[in-house]
Order: sequence, then structure tokens, then C-alpha cells
Amino acid sequence: MTDATRNLLEQRFDTAFAAPDGVAKLRELILTLAMQGKLVEQDPSDPPASELLKEIEADKKRQVKTGKIKKPKSLPAIDQSDAAYVLPRSWTWSRLGTIGNIFNGNSINAREKETKYAGANGLPYIATKDVGYGLDALDYKNGIYIPESEDKFKIAHQGAVLICAEGGSAGKKCGITEQNICFGNKLFANELFGGIPSKFVLYLYLSPVFRESFNAAMTGIIGGVSIAKFLELPVPLPPLEEQHRIVARIDQLMARCDELENLCTEREEKRLAVHAAAI
Repeated sequence: MTDATRNLLEQRFDTAFAAPDGVAKLRELILTLAMQGKLVEQDPSDPPASELLKEIEADKKRQVKTGKIKKPKSLPAIDQSDAAYVLPRSWTWSRLGTIGNIFNGNSINAREKETKYAGANGLPYIATKDVGYGLDALDYKNGIYIPESEDKFKIAHQGAVLICAEGGSAGKKCGITEQNICFGNKLFANELFGGIPSKFVLYLYLSPVFRESFNAAMTGIIGGVSIAKFLELPVPLPPLEEQHRIVARIDQLMARCDELENLCTEREEKRLAVHAAAI
């Protein structure tokens, strides 16, 4: 982190109380700096992202060979128009579908849920309503379970990153699976290649730069992104070691943001109490 970035963050932390959405804006700034390569310093000894892409391709081929995944379709090469900004030298722009195996889930109608899957033994079935807005845990105890004998249902494995792709929550609701699940057709699961940490991609999904490209890809009356367009979304890719450092730093700063939110809540409660006493 450069001195300029450090000073910018310190100023934002100091002024987060000034506006009702001050802490939310601070979180956005942290994620923006992270995805621009400005939150942690680059280490010249880190293998560059171009080497990570080679490992991703090797991992992908191994999984295709063992039958774990199907051979993915080719994606358009990244060109200059895909680059939203200039990345550090060791980073690269990539397609979202390049770095992970992405697939949507299965729909269940209300009657099936009630008569066939409510209280059954099996994997939790996660719908959009069971997903939070980033750092919240998924709701695994909604009462709907899919027997593992029903092989028509797709399974998102532990560590997959979910995101809502359709409706009012599209691009907003997302989270990481802490266990194997079945899931709804309005959700996309991303199972990452090459050892990419799930939390890095979760923070990517929450960042303003990703939200902007996601919103630009949305179509339809109710709003949604097709899986074909989702796979093609451009994403900034740092070296693997730097991804871990970024996640650790964001975790640290988000914890401070939580503390600020608690202080804001306490201050507002005291203000209301004083106001009520005065009245």
C-alpha cells in the first residue's frame, strides 16, 4: 500500500461518521483499491498472473480428463476495450469463465418443495432468499433437502461462490458455500481453478468495478444476466500469492468498518434518547 493510498483510507475512516452512507462508501473504496492493485504492495518475487493462468489451464484439463467437469467452451480473447483501467504489471485481465467452472442450479416448484423435499434427508437446497449480501452465511436450515440419489440436481461443492443472476437481487446477493449444496436456477455457482481463494472472488463480486460490468450485461424486463454473458465478464487477476494478501487486508479493514458501524449505531441511539428526553 502506498502512502497516498494509506492517507486516503485514513481520511475516509476519519470522515465515515459524517454521512449516513459513510461506512458503505468506505467499504466500496476498499474493494475498489483492492481490485486496482492499490491495497497491498506487489512483491517482485511473486509468479505473475500469466503463470497462474497456465496453472488454471492445467487444472482445467485434469478435471476434464477425470470427468469432474465438461470441456468448457472457448471464450473471446481479452482486448483493450475490456480493460476498465490499467493494472499492475504482474496482473492481467481475464474472463470470469476462464478462472472457474460456472453453472446454474435447478428449479423446484412450490408443490414439489412441499410434498417431496420438505424435511427430506439429503443436501440443503439453497434458493435466492437463502443467500445474503456478501459476508453473511447461507441459510442451510430452510427445511428443503435434496436426496443424493436424485442425480438430476447439480451440486455446488464446499467453497463454491454463489451469486444471484436474475431479478431484483441480481448481482447483489452472493456468498460462499460452507458445505455441498443443491441450489436454484437463478443462482450461478463458481468453482475456482488453480487454487484461487473463494473469498477473493467474493470480494470481486462485491466490488464496484464488477457490479458495473454485471449491470451492463443485464437484459430483460425483470433484469438478469445470461450464463453466456456472465462467463465473458472481464475480471482483474492478480498473482495467486497477492490474492491471499489482498483477502487478508480486506478482512482486516472490513472488521474495522464493522466497528465503525457499531459506533454509528450507538451514537444514533444516544442522539434519539437525548432527543426523546428533551421532548
